[in-house]
Amino acid sequence: LKGRAKLILRCLADNVTETSVKKSYGEILKDLKSVKAFASGIMVPRNYVWPVNNNLYLLPPTSLVKDAHALGLEVHVGSFANDILTSYNYSYDPAAEYLQFINNPDFTVDGLMTDFPPTASGAVDGERPLIITHNGASGVYAGCTDLAYQQAVKDGADIIDCSVRMSKDGVAFCLGSADLIASTTAATTFMTKVVTISEIQNKSGIFSFDLSWSEIQTLKPELTGPFAQAGLKRNPAAKNAGKFFTLPEFLHFAKSSNVSGILIEIEVAYPFH
Repeated sequence: LKGRAKLILRCLADNVTETSVKKSYGEILKDLKSVKAFASGIMVPRNYVWPVNNNLYLLPPTSLVKDAHALGLEVHVGSFANDILTSYNYSYDPAAEYLQFINNPDFTVDGLMTDFPPTASGAVDGERPLIITHNGASGVYAGCTDLAYQQAVKDGADIIDCSVRMSKDGVAFCLGSADLIASTTAATTFMTKVVTISEIQNKSGIFSFDLSWSEIQTLKPELTGPFAQAGLKRNPAAKNAGKFFTLPEFLHFAKSSNVSGILIEIEVAYPFH
């Protein structure tokens, strides 16, 4: 396993600063040779490859994929979903968007990260890029739960992912954000734990490292979507279904399933406490 492991640099929006080097991700990717010195590939938002204008129409593709491939770097793109607003060029067809990244004469990306693995799998015939989950099948079940990972495997995902978080007592588990408000029912029971940590996010939150694992286990997962407040909900019958996976449970599940690999995402850990 050691020889097969790859380090992938995941980039956020191009104007977001990577605190470890005090440079924006846009600046970092202008020097791909330096990235190649420590990483096997990059994972970027879609607009790094196919930007859109202010009217949400596609602009010409950037040279990022070609430049990265010329240096031997893999390029994985995310996060795709069926219920987000994308370019009008796709006519609200998520399959058309996937094909834009793999079925054009200039380049093909190496992987697609998605909330809906079967849509990506169904859009591609023959040789295809890796289908990588985004918090499991998080378009169907709450992200990073046992049900989301089980569904992702059923849907034919190649790689399942775990964004690692830590509890106050040192238990590593999978969750899309360190802020528990975003994807759990923490706001209903732990409002006394609300704090603002500007190094992580601008708004207040209830963070995983302020709760013990036993406290986190009392929470229910919460399935949300980008336009839930507008009435575009994701599988409301399963809004709070599933349980959270510890990192060892995730690894055991992955080993016992038929996926070809896993993606472990680790963000900068700040010693706040």
